[in-house]
Amino acid sequence: MKKFIYFPFLAFVTLVVNSCKTDFDTIAPYKEMVCVYGLIEHQQNINYIRINRVFLTDGDAYAVAQNDDSVNFKQGELSVTLEKYRDGVLKNTFPLSDTVLTTLPAGDFNVNQRLWVCYNQLASFGTNGTDEGAVISYKLKIHNNTTGKDFYGATNMVQDPTVDIASGGPLAGNTISLTNVSFPVKLSMYNPQFGKLDNMTLRFFYQEFPNVNDTITYVDKFVDWNLGNQVVENVNSTITTVKYQFMGEDFYRFLAAKLQNDPSIWARRARYIQVIFTSCGEEFQLFSEVSAPSNTIVQDKPNYSNISDGVGVFSSRSKYFKTLLFTNASIDKLAGTTAYPNSPSCGLQFLDSQPNGQKGPGCQ
Repeated sequence: MKKFIYFPFLAFVTLVVNSCKTDFDTIAPYKEMVCVYGLIEHQQNINYIRINRVFLTDGDAYAVAQNDDSVNFKQGELSVTLEKYRDGVLKNTFPLSDTVLTTLPAGDFNVNQRLWVCYNQLASFGTNGTDEGAVISYKLKIHNNTTGKDFYGATNMVQDPTVDIASGGPLAGNTISLTNVSFPVKLSMYNPQFGKLDNMTLRFFYQEFPNVNDTITYVDKFVDWNLGNQVVENVNSTITTVKYQFMGEDFYRFLAAKLQNDPSIWARRARYIQVIFTSCGEEFQLFSEVSAPSNTIVQDKPNYSNISDGVGVFSSRSKYFKTLLFTNASIDKLAGTTAYPNSPSCGLQFLDSQPNGQKGPGCQ
């Protein structure tokens, strides 16, 4: 029996594919199809869209998947464009160039993946120049130059997220305190219009010093603490608030689980936290929901795609970045000074807030 093989893609904050899964769906009669993964951002100077073949085989699917011609279209075989619409009126057409990504790790699929690249700056929702107050949408058009077949996908551009400064929380200022054991840290954002699936991640930046008492020679590093996803009911509302909260102690526990004492370095120093708030369109939220692994004994799940005569997803996302500096007390607790002898992060070799930077006395 011949079966179509296609590749659903499960990724939230990455644009180029990190992982692949193979599904086997019996489809008859045969028709030409494509598999698309595109998540465009107006904050990015360059946007990538992945387009693969949906191939047909009655043999070993994994052997066929290793074949470049089974997975990728040939150079020049497709003409791909992005059409920009303002309030439903076509304003620009951007041709996309194709390139081959060769850095994927070896696995069940061919490691050479052809991507289509948009080098044009995309517009945000009603926030720049002549687009002020307008609804900006994009249509992906894929034309097969060999067969003449066309494929389409469309999405409204997610608006820029904004800070809910009315709460008076950390995002209203430039510092974050993590030492209160009675009250949680609260972070809140206004969900952007057309945003459906929201995520907040705290990116902790720090330095590692390899040499004893040498704070000149260091390596910059970071680690991400994902606070989770939230689905917003009303994507057309501009006043819906998305709230996240956590106890400061949980941050230190997270670091204790993520990092370890490293004998090859002398010390670490905390730099700052970057709040990364991401909001994706409804198309991506639906695609992620139906593509998630089943947690019940029922394994038959619905499929979702907004690609005409194809599978996959074409959607948009928008990001907000905010840098927060630690209070001195938060740094001292991270280091495990005498004031915070039971800190979960004690032993991770962090320096305290003093100008000369000392490791916590209980963490030597």
